[in-house]
Amino acid sequence: MRYIAVADIKEDFCTIAVFAEGWKSASPVGSGIVRGNFLDREMGAAQKVREEIDRISPQEPAVILLLPRRIVHVTTAEIPAKNKALLGKMMEFEVARHFPIPHDQLVYDFMVVGGAHGGFILNIAGLKRSDFDSYFDAAKEANIKPDEVSFSSAAWILPDVPDDEIKKRTFIEITPAGFEMSVVDGTRLVYSRFNRFRPKLEEKYFYERDVSGLSPDGDISQKISEELNHIRLVTGAEDINVYLEKVFIAGGGALRKGIIRYLAAKPGFSDSIIKSLPVGGDDAGFGYVAAATGALGIDKEGARFNFIPAGMRDSRAGMALKRFKTGSIVIVSLALFWIAFVYSVQWKRAGDLKQELAQLKSKAANVEEVHLRIGEFRSYFESYEKFSMTSSFTIDLLEGLTGALPKNGYLTDIEIRGGRIAISGLSEDASSLLRVMEADPHFKSVRMAGAVKTVGKNEKFSIRMEVE
Repeated sequence: MRYIAVADIKEDFCTIAVFAEGWKSASPVGSGIVRGNFLDREMGAAQKVREEIDRISPQEPAVILLLPRRIVHVTTAEIPAKNKALLGKMMEFEVARHFPIPHDQLVYDFMVVGGAHGGFILNIAGLKRSDFDSYFDAAKEANIKPDEVSFSSAAWILPDVPDDEIKKRTFIEITPAGFEMSVVDGTRLVYSRFNRFRPKLEEKYFYERDVSGLSPDGDISQKISEELNHIRLVTGAEDINVYLEKVFIAGGGALRKGIIRYLAAKPGFSDSIIKSLPVGGDDAGFGYVAAATGALGIDKEGARFNFIPAGMRDSRAGMALKRFKTGSIVIVSLALFWIAFVYSVQWKRAGDLKQELAQLKSKAANVEEVHLRIGEFRSYFESYEKFSMTSSFTIDLLEGLTGALPKNGYLTDIEIRGGRIAISGLSEDASSLLRVMEADPHFKSVRMAGAVKTVGKNEKFSIRMEVE
């Protein structure tokens, strides 16, 4: 069993969740939170993440690093490629026009979420290479070797949700830095953007719960409503209310509940079903993204983005899969070898088995283990005896058939099905074969299956009969 550690990085803290992955699902082992900015070397937040992973995981896990949502641009596109191989090559030229980042400064990945007009519908995510390098280098300095580097979003990885709830939905993740709003249709991303809070707002509410002051619930709810107007403007989605019938909100603890209360009273949300995502023991809800990401399994293709360039990716996950396949092949090979050995023993001549049993008895009569082996070989011998006493119907039948045929004829085809036989061939005197077959005790109801045809000096025949 292998382990997967998911480190979900926010601006001022990081959530760690470790999972033990079995055959079909992932089981949570433990989780924790590290305060501080991951990039701050003096505070050592990255090193503390490493220590937290070591504390939770009983062995070295595969690591998924989730970057802050605010540094990642996410969009959707339709690419008219004929196949996935061509799609990858086209994206090298297409991707630059989808991001406000020069191609040589861009790190990106994409997932196929559907087809359109002979092409593909993609979700695409990208960020500046300098931002990627800063987090990747900080992780390596802390001895964290990421197998995947993605970003913090659960918009299209909601687990255990009925099909009728995941077709059109709005996902909102609230953190101290701001909120992400994503409009999702099935697995296709319609719209996604990150909105920042005022720094004082996050400081007052998230880290000084007892400080008196105006609740930010209404202010954030107002920003969410304004964002909906922005979605209508940039996407032309007049039916945005369809996506608001299923609204999922993650994070924020008591703030989350207040926002749900405010939104439910606003026009457009009044008929919505607004749900808070399951958060387990962490009431703040920040661990949800890590939990959902870990539950997917590290080898599941198309579930997350991976920003690590192909040449830099750690092959631990691939090696683990390769070791599993190799081990499976070895086990199957050993099993086949054992089966072959057992049957080879059963097929040995009875005299050889008797001789081997006699030698075992004379050499190790007082050794209990050898006595057990003697019993085992005796069972093989008895099985062989029983097998050798059983006559073979097919062999007897073929022997009778070939013995009955005259030397001036030969077969070109034979079919044995149930108690019926059909033969075809050439003979100097095909009509005489009927008498020969009728005289044989093995066969009855002998008859020609068609007209006899002359082929050179021979006659081509087809005979059908039944077995006595």
